Amino acid sequence: MTDKQLLRTTLSALRTTIVDRAHKDKLIQDKLISFLHSEFPTLKTVFTYVSMGSEVDTRAFIASADGYTLYFPYTCDGVMRPVLAQRRTGLEVDRQGNVVDSGQWTVDRGEDKLKTTHEPRATRNKPPSPIPHPPITIVPLLGFNENLHRIGYGKGHYDRYFTVGGDPLGAPPDTVKIGLAYDEQACSFTPKAYDVPMDYIITPGRIVKSEK
Repeated sequence: MTDKQLLRTTLSALRTTIVDRAHKDKLIQDKLISFLHSEFPTLKTVFTYVSMGSEVDTRAFIASADGYTLYFPYTCDGVMRPVLAQRRTGLEVDRQGNVVDSGQWTVDRGEDKLKTTHEPRATRNKPPSPIPHPPITIVPLLGFNENLHRIGYGKGHYDRYFTVGGDPLGAPPDTVKIGLAYDEQACSFTPKAYDVPMDYIITPGRIVKSEK
């Protein structure tokens, strides 16, 4: 196990032990909404993860994001791309974090509609096209350092998206990268050359801006 893999395991376990989670999630949500309104009032399209497990909650933000066009992650063959969300009343996700059509939320993948996890893999995993690039991206993480590099889940989905925009031959998307985290997730580590730092990290206690 590499040092980064060990750190990822440690941080994953730590995140499950964070106390007063509902209160902290509410603080992060309030900071996020206020921040978007004050710093990016004209940007009304957001690519956000759908929270699972011990991740910082985004479902309350999604439910209250009136006036915003939302995109959710959809991962196919190791490539993550944003897909347009159709607003309804609930969320269901599969093991990859993809929103499934539960009769409550759907995503628009162009000619194809996202299938449920019970559909054949070849049908379910047909990637969307064309690839949109929302101007704001909200990112999950396990940990972050003082330079706003993040420890993710080890599959490189977000790093690849921020490098080529979901297209192996593409260019980096022009998007504001906002990580959501608990203060307890701050840690020290040396990033790899391919690790893409966030522009901002929002925690219950602070909003940290990149120095670049």
